[in-house]
Amino acid sequence: MEEPVIILTTYDHLTGNKVGWDSEGNMYVYDPLEINGLGSLGKWQLAKGIKKVVKKVGDTIGKGVRFVNRNINPATILIRNGWLVAMKVNLFNVAKLLRWAYTDYATAKAKTGMSQDHYNKIKKTAHDLEIIYWQVGEREG
Repeated sequence: MEEPVIILTTYDHLTGNKVGWDSEGNMYVYDPLEINGLGSLGKWQLAKGIKKVVKKVGDTIGKGVRFVNRNINPATILIRNGWLVAMKVNLFNVAKLLRWAYTDYATAKAKTGMSQDHYNKIKKTAHDLEIIYWQVGEREG
């Protein structure tokens, strides 16, 4: 494997490493172990840590948004409480139907005689509602 042709280099003051970019725009981090002769990792390696950092930042932002929705935003609080009340009083028999989504098909068919298509539709609806409930700030579980 041939080494990349680095066209721009700079010093990263946060990590203390030398950073370079090749003509295709790929970022490389200079291996400090090679400077001292302590490692055989190669002179240049592709900066794979960037992907981890971006994912961690995205997860942290998502947690912050969910915290705001769960504890501060009055609209999402009303949505969650309204949904819980609707399930408790079995409004429009939604809770009665959704309970079969949490059993297997054989049990649901034996108790209600429902078809496989109807069971799959109820299962998909329950999954979609769980996602919406989680998006408005409720914890998974």
